[in-house]
Amino acid sequence: MLREAEDCIASLGALSYERVYTLNQHARSRLLAQLCADPIRRMADTETWEEQMRPWAQYLRQVARERGRNRIHLADAWCGMCGVRPQGRAPLCDPSAGNIPQDLAAIGEREGLWVALAVGAGETDRCVPTGMWSRWIQTFLSQRDDGHVVLIGSGQEREAGQAVLEGLPSLLQGHVWDCTGRTTLTQLMAVLRRCHWIVGADTGPLHVGTLVGVRALGFYFSRARVHETGPYGTGHWVYQSATTQQPNSWPVAESIALICDDRQSRSDDWTLWRSHMDEWGVWFDDGSASQASEATRAAMWQSLSPELCRSTAA
Repeated sequence: MLREAEDCIASLGALSYERVYTLNQHARSRLLAQLCADPIRRMADTETWEEQMRPWAQYLRQVARERGRNRIHLADAWCGMCGVRPQGRAPLCDPSAGNIPQDLAAIGEREGLWVALAVGAGETDRCVPTGMWSRWIQTFLSQRDDGHVVLIGSGQEREAGQAVLEGLPSLLQGHVWDCTGRTTLTQLMAVLRRCHWIVGADTGPLHVGTLVGVRALGFYFSRARVHETGPYGTGHWVYQSATTQQPNSWPVAESIALICDDRQSRSDDWTLWRSHMDEWGVWFDDGSASQASEATRAAMWQSLSPELCRSTAA
């Protein structure tokens, strides 16, 4: 069975890696890691790896269970699990512009402010209602004559994109490009690269936008928490809802003022956070300049990865 599994993995392409990090401790994940790892290092690394990741794994289980005041971004916590320090800068990918569908090739070519809206999310309770998106677009375009909106999402969100369009006056629909279900991942990256902003819930396309250098503004509600999964990098914004339920009101005017005029204002039931980066990774500030919260991050790294902190100091 092992040989058959190895043959199957080999048939998928060059999937042999010098080192494989198993962040998901499901038995299938552990097996896959063994099959994809360099056979020479495969067994030698196993015990060292599990010992190294144990403190961070326990910490993340506690965070998930207690939903406490965690200030360490999950991407940085995974760095700790892998035995490396955060780089202190966000990853950046410059995608090729090729293969964008012909009728979408004009995106970003006109002058003005281009904003991509991620109309869906992986989980229903994290989806922004289509009516809210229609209201957001109408308010935005009424304030910016040079504004353009790009709707993005998977094939499962094509109906949502259509519902957003149907909620708009016909005169405004010419300023909206519906890309839902029409792009591959690489095409989506190329489309986003042509925009100035990506706005959405805590969903994949929001984070893909930051990967290609677009500024992000997130609406975080339900179980999404800014400190754990906020947009990675510097200069991104998140409106965090005070409720774990579907919000009754949305910061439409406030978020548009932030994008168009850089005016920062809070909204009822929402707090506003901005992202920063330092030697411990990404952190978010609500304007209170709480040094105690940031000291907690450094202390947590000292506790969970003392060897990394020592090597940096040396």
